[in-house]
Order: sequence, then C-alpha cells, then structure tokens
Amino acid sequence: MMPLLDVARDLDLSRARQVIDLVRKRWFNIEIPTADGIVVDVSYKNLEVELRNRFHFEETQTAYYYIGEKANLRRAEGYDTIEGQDGERTAMMELHPRLFPVDIRGNPQTFVQVHYEASRVESPDAHIAEHGMSWAEGIDRFTEICDALEYDYEVVSHGDAHHPSPRP
Repeated sequence: MMPLLDVARDLDLSRARQVIDLVRKRWFNIEIPTADGIVVDVSYKNLEVELRNRFHFEETQTAYYYIGEKANLRRAEGYDTIEGQDGERTAMMELHPRLFPVDIRGNPQTFVQVHYEASRVESPDAHIAEHGMSWAEGIDRFTEICDALEYDYEVVSHGDAHHPSPRP
C-alpha cells in the first residue's frame, strides 16, 4: 500500500484547480458589486506579483467569481472584534481583493474591489453571514499597501466612469 504522501505527490492538482476555477466561473459567478473600489496605476499582472511576493497574498478559489476578475486573492489579517448574531466575538479576519484590468486612455491600470471580512478558513460561520465585513475597511487597508508600493491610485465610487461594474 502506498503511503498517503506518495499518493498526494502523484495527483495532478493543477487539473483539480482548473476544474474548480471552471465551476466557479460557470455556476458561482456574479456581477461586480456596487461598492466603491480603487483604480491603481499599474497593470493587474504586476500588481498581483507584488501582492503575492511582498505582501503574502494567495489565490482563493473558494469564493464567488466576479465577472471579469483576473485575480482573486486573500491574506490573513489577524484577529478583530466583530458583531455577530450572539453579540460581539473575536474572529480571524482577511483582506480580500479582486483585480480587474482596465485601460484608461491607453494606460493599463487595475481596478481593485476589496473588502475586509471574517476568514473563510477560521471563521466560516461569520464569513458566510458577512459579520464584520467592510468595503471601507478593505479600501483603507489596501490603500496602505498601494502607499507602501508607491503606486498612484484613486478611490472611485460606483457609477464613476472608471468603475467597471454595471452602471446604476
């Protein structure tokens, strides 16, 4: 009998990830929410590399696919106090940005829609119930990252010409 580790080594996990990605895009897709976002003056590919290399973001495939997203990332943010059904509680939180390519006057940029929320891994009940979820806190935390990277950015509201979601 093969040890479990040997079986795991023989699995083609890239195929499994492709299937999960296909399922997300086919059956678990939604329009971009009407929340505010950030236009960052860098291509989504370069931004994704920096987020992964310098800020320890990782891909998440256990989330809805926002139509048009090119990257769906998450990073653990530590514990925070959130309001839940049974009052206040402490939960592990995450920062969850999604990256969309936009081209403004021939300049490849990235629209980022980001929120701060309870961790899907460590606090799944609060995550699904959206307890502690905040678009504004997500934007505040993500603009700090943009500042550290010295990227120019602009916070844009839904309905702004640079916001790629369906118009109100």
